Amino acid sequence: MVWQWSHAADGIDNVRTRLELQSRRWLVTVYAEWQARICHEDEEDEFCERKYRAARKEARQLDDVALIDAVWDSMCELQYCENGGHQAWACPFGCGCHTLSFATLSGQEQRRWENMFDRREAGVP
Repeated sequence: MVWQWSHAADGIDNVRTRLELQSRRWLVTVYAEWQARICHEDEEDEFCERKYRAARKEARQLDDVALIDAVWDSMCELQYCENGGHQAWACPFGCGCHTLSFATLSGQEQRRWENMFDRREAGVP
């Protein structure tokens, strides 16, 4: 059984921030998983390997911000989280490798995000 998001704005902001902190490799993989999803009415979603491979190539052409925005938009559309509601699914399949916590950011996560934000504002990749 899967739950849907029903968290305060702060918790959802924490998930978005954690998404922004993920590595490019992680983002490419999750983006491709969303693109590989085939929805069936009243059935489990299906994974299409051919679409996944094509989407990985496509994702490599996108910058980090575009990848983050695409994954975030997909996450917000589905709004799934694991049982207990502690981890948002970043991918459509809830694999466990691609979940992000709603919990308050640690001091280290907050510093990483601030440094990343400062670098983006300065135009440094």
